[in-house]
Amino acid sequence: MREHLQEFDLIRVIATFTVIGIHITAGYVLVSPAGYLGNQLARFAVPLFIIMSGFLLQYADLDHPLDTGVFYRKRFDRILWPYVLWSLFYIALTSVLSGQPVSLPHLPSQILWGTGYYHLYFVIIIIQLYLLYPFLRKMLLDHPRVVFLCSLLITLASQIILYQNMLSIISLPAAYNMIYLVCFPVWIFYFVLGMMTALYQKQWKSALHNQTVIIGVIWFISFVLLMVDSHYRASYGSSIRPSVMLYSVSSYFFFYVLALRFTRALPVWVSWIAKQSFLIFLMHPFFLTAAVYLAMKIGMPNLWGRTRGMVTLYIAVTLVTLGATYLISLTPLAEKLGGSSHPIVFLQKKTL
Repeated sequence: MREHLQEFDLIRVIATFTVIGIHITAGYVLVSPAGYLGNQLARFAVPLFIIMSGFLLQYADLDHPLDTGVFYRKRFDRILWPYVLWSLFYIALTSVLSGQPVSLPHLPSQILWGTGYYHLYFVIIIIQLYLLYPFLRKMLLDHPRVVFLCSLLITLASQIILYQNMLSIISLPAAYNMIYLVCFPVWIFYFVLGMMTALYQKQWKSALHNQTVIIGVIWFISFVLLMVDSHYRASYGSSIRPSVMLYSVSSYFFFYVLALRFTRALPVWVSWIAKQSFLIFLMHPFFLTAAVYLAMKIGMPNLWGRTRGMVTLYIAVTLVTLGATYLISLTPLAEKLGGSSHPIVFLQKKTL
């Protein structure tokens, strides 16, 4: 078994909290400067999760040949059950809140395209990339530079086309908007980047280890470019654009070199949250929706108003989600819902 990489636990926790942040701040981008800034800072969240998925899959398989059947059975058992269960839950929740019955004829389509709720499209992307992983792994081992360059060109071209469509420079059929969002060419570069950096980890880790300042400057410049793009093109609501690609890649390397400096002092809860990150991702929109709905029901629609309300809402949703995650981890349903049934890790003192 390969060494556990604690730095990726820390990066996964950053990405987990950032995903919550991007969903919280989405409702504040036009009314709060802090909300706008936070939302743009969080734009790396989805690409970063995809990069980490590629890295950790490739890293785990470096020392042995891949059994494709075992890989598919293990990975899809881990992801499909939670995805279907949470999709059905959110579809039912939407029906209750809207007062409209569930449309059974549309149910298969909602599950197929990840439209059961606003965050579930991400799982459809991951499923496609998992399906491609054995093929990509073989190709990357045989032709690493070609695969890397091709994936970069495919994703960059896809994102440029969709970006131009968003700016009304070109016009794509609106009926396929969901397909554009989840289709794997839009995201494949991030996955291959993760695989590539796992394959050559020793080389680039050594090269970047003492370059924190330089990488930090690159990260800051990429964020400035993202903000300029967001402001002048009014593209702040999209994560599918070239400026987000640059920002996401620089964020990956920046967070990695920062994480290397803190792994020796990581508290045990970091590893616990990293293990529960999929469940946290799947569940937190429920508590966000519940918080907004309850504020309306008790006659306090401005409860979460302004920057203070946004920060309070973020803290509340995060803490309640973590608490619910811990309770679920105590039950046999934990893995079926996307979590890990090892709550004792959260309570034990860390041993060396």
